Amino acid sequence: MVKLLRILVVLAALATAATALAAKPDKNPSPGNAGVTFPAGLVCPFELTASDVVNNSTTTTHYDQQGGVRWEHGSGRIVSRFAGNGKSVDLNLSGPGKITFGNDGLLHVDGTGPWALLFFPGDSPSSTALYLRGHFHFTVDLGTGKLTLVSHTGRVDNICDMLS
Repeated sequence: MVKLLRILVVLAALATAATALAAKPDKNPSPGNAGVTFPAGLVCPFELTASDVVNNSTTTTHYDQQGGVRWEHGSGRIVSRFAGNGKSVDLNLSGPGKITFGNDGLLHVDGTGPWALLFFPGDSPSSTALYLRGHFHFTVDLGTGKLTLVSHTGRVDNICDMLS
């Protein structure tokens, strides 16, 4: 989704990992996006705003026997509004997705269904907003925050182009 999503996913995962006390999975509401604005040129050639219209999503965290986080699963209905260039579009971003933490310092996300990923300069791809449907895998470098789209099968549309 957006860089904010990247930050929220990492923060939620780290907070959940820090409070893990048992091997039993737990399910909590996922953090929402009340609204974030990206300046022109960061993601789109124009200023882009993203905010949730509907967010009934949850994150289920699965633990190992020692209470460490093994993986997380996000699911539920999310509809987000993207606005810029005098236009707006509401997109279903309901996923779902599975988050794992690699020994390589990367957060790995395998997702299906509709998602939005917003890429900043230095990400791969760079400075774009993609609306993905199908199956995909992306990583977030926990040290640098760099988002990398590793693979994708299915349909992809450019959100910036939708608002042009």
